[in-house]
Amino acid sequence: MTAPMQTGDKLARYPDLPWGEISVGHFLPLLPEDFSDSRSIDDLCHHLFDFPECAVYLYIPHDAPLPQVIRLAEENNDILVPLFERPWYLHRAGTERTFVQIPEASADGVEYAQVTLQLSQARRRAMEIELHIHVSKAHETDGPMILRPALWGIGVDLPKLWRRFKNWRGRR
Repeated sequence: MTAPMQTGDKLARYPDLPWGEISVGHFLPLLPEDFSDSRSIDDLCHHLFDFPECAVYLYIPHDAPLPQVIRLAEENNDILVPLFERPWYLHRAGTERTFVQIPEASADGVEYAQVTLQLSQARRRAMEIELHIHVSKAHETDGPMILRPALWGIGVDLPKLWRRFKNWRGRR
């Protein structure tokens, strides 16, 4: 039986690898096959708009170019591609979207580059305006009845009721 640790003993570590940073958070790993058409860019933009705390990474083989759809979105100022990182490798054979960053000397398999995708501020503003217009139109098309507690149970929005009455009377 040996003593668990003698004074001056070093802790066992993975050979000669300094500890890097550990990132914990919500992220979405994508592959080039996920971008089949321009509709996939719209879906990606809506995902980036709806979930700004979610980091989106595209993993491409290190010698492959960016997918054509991503390049067009970048030229149209919809998507920003601020960062390329390598080397990334598939974590285990058989896993489709789990990647790890390890030194090239201790890795075997296809090397990937991690591309960070972000929504541009111009596209974000355009989507905010579209959302505001959509919400405003939805509010205008609501009926004049207000479903909240009132003096006799149901409230009435008099300006909306008056506009509806004038529109109805004008069509007659």
